[in-house]
Amino acid sequence: MALRRVKIGLDILLAGLLLCQMAYSLVGNRAHEWTGLAFIVLAVAHNVINRSAYVYAFRGPWSASRAVGLAVTALAMVSLVGLAASAPFVSGHVFVFLNLSGGASVARTVHLLCAYWGFVFFSFHLGLHFERLAGRMGLGPAGPFKAAAWALVILAAGFGVKAFLANDIASYLFLRVIFAYFDPDLPLWLFFSQYLAMMVTFAALAFCLRKLLRARKP
Repeated sequence: MALRRVKIGLDILLAGLLLCQMAYSLVGNRAHEWTGLAFIVLAVAHNVINRSAYVYAFRGPWSASRAVGLAVTALAMVSLVGLAASAPFVSGHVFVFLNLSGGASVARTVHLLCAYWGFVFFSFHLGLHFERLAGRMGLGPAGPFKAAAWALVILAAGFGVKAFLANDIASYLFLRVIFAYFDPDLPLWLFFSQYLAMMVTFAALAFCLRKLLRARKP
């Protein structure tokens, strides 16, 4: 029971730190770097705590749902490694003592690419494993607030689609733009609301995809 609470708390903290990471210049470079370091350390801790999932990853019968889950996890890990590897080259605070020279331009592009794709894959990863928490949050089959909770999810996902288009996230995902732009006049609460809604959108898509794949007959 205690370990389960630690896992849930760690997942919530990681989601919060991920939102802070996407804010970048709106929270300041120093805060971005320190919260980024915390995110990487806690993400490693998340993998260590859930290491049993890797032990059983390739055991038992295969299914489309299982393949999608492993693919998303692998892509999320690649994004995490890319972020960790590129961070020291673009750091102006946390890793400045390394005095790294050269490669900053390439590292900045890698960091941008891994940040936005990582946001997508981390959100998908959350959605694929959300079923374990659904019952406790009233989203399960017997949940007393199932209808209201799903209505809220649908509204948030709709707002997330609008935010995705308004912020032109696709341009960052496909490197049509290599420098992230943030409206300095945008209130921080609105920025977090937009990215939280986008996180819900990707998580809901992943959740529904897994449901559809599991419903398919072998």
